[in-house]
Amino acid sequence: MSFFAHHPIMLVAVPLAFAAVCPLLGLWRRDLCYWWALLGAAATSFCAWALVGSARAGVAVAYDLGDWPPPWGIRLRIDRPALMVACAVTSAVLLMMVYSYRRSSCAGGAARRPGVYSCTLMLLGTAGALGVISSGDLFNMLLFVQVTGVAAAGFVAARGGSRAARAAFGYLVALTGSAVMFLLATGLLYSVTGALDMKKISLQLQVLKQGYVPVAVVSLVVSVLALAVPSALFPASWWLADAATASEEPAGALLAGTVVSVCCFTFFRVLYSVFSPGLSKVETARSMTANTLAWVGMAAFVFGAVTALFQDDLERIAARCSISQAGLVVTGIAATSHRALAGGLLAVVSGVVGISCMFLSASALTHGCDVCGVRDLRGMGRRRPVAASAFALASLSLVGVPFTIGFTAKWELAGGLLDRGWYVPVLLLFLGSAAALLCLGRVVYLLFAKAEAECAGRPPLAMSAVSLAFGLGAVALGALGHVLTTWLLEAIRPLLTW
Repeated sequence: MSFFAHHPIMLVAVPLAFAAVCPLLGLWRRDLCYWWALLGAAATSFCAWALVGSARAGVAVAYDLGDWPPPWGIRLRIDRPALMVACAVTSAVLLMMVYSYRRSSCAGGAARRPGVYSCTLMLLGTAGALGVISSGDLFNMLLFVQVTGVAAAGFVAARGGSRAARAAFGYLVALTGSAVMFLLATGLLYSVTGALDMKKISLQLQVLKQGYVPVAVVSLVVSVLALAVPSALFPASWWLADAATASEEPAGALLAGTVVSVCCFTFFRVLYSVFSPGLSKVETARSMTANTLAWVGMAAFVFGAVTALFQDDLERIAARCSISQAGLVVTGIAATSHRALAGGLLAVVSGVVGISCMFLSASALTHGCDVCGVRDLRGMGRRRPVAASAFALASLSLVGVPFTIGFTAKWELAGGLLDRGWYVPVLLLFLGSAAALLCLGRVVYLLFAKAEAECAGRPPLAMSAVSLAFGLGAVALGALGHVLTTWLLEAIRPLLTW
């Protein structure tokens, strides 16, 4: 077997290996840990992008650990949707690592880089996120969700202080409850199918005895409820605002932009790989659950956008936008339509890019300044134009302005909802977008209004440049929107053909 045949497992093994070595390296030379983590993030990104040519429509790149096929072994499956999200996640983490290299605003300009634990936890969280994306085993996906969540909670607490500790603890409590529920759902499903591999479970559900169908239905409902917590799906999103704003800048971006988006992707696995459309035994229950989930997702989209209007802190606005974006993703995935599903998957990428950009640019705008609220940022865009431009580009994408990835996602989602005759959700989509426009438009207006903000110095180049790279990425992906949509639809059509 050639080296390239091991790329699927390398996607998870590389960041895990770098994360394991990082603390040991810190015992010898702490200043080398950052460069080691940066190398690990770059290697992981290479492993993801190297798989692009291997992804064919309707065919997943499969890898059996130890050459043991299911049900005895664990299989990784990387299809086009998973590969798209993996490329977005690894690129975002690489940029976040670059962002973390900066000069402090303290006297003397001493070098300030993330510590050993922060580097280790970022790599560990990346490995967990990629494991969630590529896992073809239901229990294995649960384990990787927990790895990602625990790493993110540790990253939040790494800032120190009682506020960060409380936020991390609250997140861990929510994550633990979610894990118990999902473990229960997995156990119920295993009891009636005798399998943990997603494809095998789907085949067994097709020939399930009638007496076991209620158990499978309960498993479906419980698993959806469990996944709502790490996905920050309203009303199970109570933990996100505190956790994302109590941490340092890269941690908030990683949690709200990457971890939440990846956990939303698990709904795609449950609804299309496990309880796939067309299973006659559970189709009615699946349809009712998916439709309910779509309506809840649209309610979350509107709720996040409307509540963002009443926030006076940039990071809390970004956190509310993350809740809104999670609802958008879940609606697209649950709507069970070709175009809606494509829109939901594109919204995952839009969330990784847009929400991360908002957190990072917000930090660059307030770096070294005594800022209490949005009003204190009036005119800051004239003093820090690069960071302000990045925030503006992220806002345009999340609102859904043409030529951004956010617009492509919403356009496809709206088309898919209209194909199903769901006119009210389309109106809610416009309502939530209008609320986001009012909220983010006000912030952008204040940033570029007549200068009143007084703040000495400028943010480090790495902070501003990386924030702008995220913003330009949202525009570049929007320019490639038609290509991405076509590429996705080729992979989605077999999932909805029955």
